[in-house]
Amino acid sequence: ESAHRWVSLGRRESPDRLPVEAAWLQALIDAGVSKGLAEDLLWLTTSIVRGLAIRKLLADDPPRFKRVLKLWRAMVADYLRNHV
Repeated sequence: ESAHRWVSLGRRESPDRLPVEAAWLQALIDAGVSKGLAEDLLWLTTSIVRGLAIRKLLADDPPRFKRVLKLWRAMVADYLRNHV
């Protein structure tokens, strides 16, 4: 039964499946980012953060976590400055 639950969650494609994701999506759109790009940025960001969370379970390295997240934020800001 729990495996079925995960499969069901995995099939859900809505970018606003969680209220916090919907809020971030709307914030990006309100800031002038197109809906499609906002959805892609949100998808990439949540994927990276989730991956880092899993990585933290395997090898807890707070300085690296902080550095990598800062790098991702800078990359997104740079992309938005040059493409929006």
